[in-house]
Amino acid sequence: MANTATFVTVFPEFVNSAASADFWLTQAQNQLALSALGANADLACYLFVAHNLVLNAQDARDAQGGALPGDTLGPISSKSAGGLSVSYDEGSITTAGAGDWNATSYGQRLAAMLARASVGLMVYSSTPQRPHVYGVRRG
Repeated sequence: MANTATFVTVFPEFVNSAASADFWLTQAQNQLALSALGANADLACYLFVAHNLVLNAQDARDAQGGALPGDTLGPISSKSAGGLSVSYDEGSITTAGAGDWNATSYGQRLAAMLARASVGLMVYSSTPQRPHVYGVRRG
């Protein structure tokens, strides 16, 4: 079962956030469909925690700079300062339909895992599995 000590071992960049990690770990266990994730359930919890800790850190940094914490902005596609200009191709790093999970790399990894789990649970067959129900008889 996912725990904070293992989280900090797997993601040492959050060693100073263990107290907050406890809260987000509980939220991960309450909000994610862990049974559908099988052996990846713990990793999904850890990615959920990391995603939310990064969002918390961004809000704290905004508040320290005098900005309103929790304000949402879309990704910056271009920026100019004097003769310097930078732009990014967000399409190559965002996952369609992932919504706010795209806000962090951890969220993107979690969104991909959740998408794979949901597709992986579906079984497709080109022939009916219960032919008597459909009135189909194969010879």
